[in-house]
Amino acid sequence: MITQVLHCPYCEGIDIVKHGMSPEGKQRYRCRACLEGRGRTFLLVYTYAGQSSEVKLRRTPLSRQFETKIKIVCYKYELKYTAAGVR
Repeated sequence: MITQVLHCPYCEGIDIVKHGMSPEGKQRYRCRACLEGRGRTFLLVYTYAGQSSEVKLRRTPLSRQFETKIKIVCYKYELKYTAAGVR
């Protein structure tokens, strides 16, 4: 039997537990060391590359400002904003 030590992509912690399956059937993990709520969840391999922590950390401050402006416009016109787009 081989034991694989998992590291949290956010805090590099090793207090990791299984946390169910994703809708695509991939194993989901939860870091107990992260302080957000009950711990952050993550996958080892993401279906969509934009969901991985490496891509999220590369987002520029300009893209965050643009996202904030979109949210303000959506709020003003009572539209629903999600990461997938505006509805």
